[in-house]
Amino acid sequence: MKQLIKNIITPKEAGYLITLTSGEKISVKHPKIKKDIIDKIKSVINNLVQVSWDNPSYIKLECNRQKPHNWHLDTGSRNHMAWCSYGCSILLNDQEGAGYLEYRDGTVIEAEDHYCSLAIHSSDEEHRTIHEPNKRTTLLAFLTS
Repeated sequence: MKQLIKNIITPKEAGYLITLTSGEKISVKHPKIKKDIIDKIKSVINNLVQVSWDNPSYIKLECNRQKPHNWHLDTGSRNHMAWCSYGCSILLNDQEGAGYLEYRDGTVIEAEDHYCSLAIHSSDEEHRTIHEPNKRTTLLAFLTS
């Protein structure tokens, strides 16, 4: 299962989330995250799949990544996230070099399509990102069902 839901947040909301990017895991209860943005994202996801937002599920803001993510499953390279049922991402920047998300079946989601949009997939979908160093800022969610 994989799907792209266009424009689930606004560019203004994406810009706000970028201001929080320090790379640490940020729970949906983090005091700096505006509840209405997370509620909007959760609502879209909850309308697509049945998931739990409780631990071990988490949300992370990822930025300043030097290397692309090589081919992987969201259960982890050492199966350390075997609990993960769904992976989600929202590209928060649309700058040149932000690259793309690619699935093993050849599906490619370019930055201009992924920006402010939700890419969601089941954890058995192998995927990777290709981008220039420090050019991709993403909200990631790893969810258990």
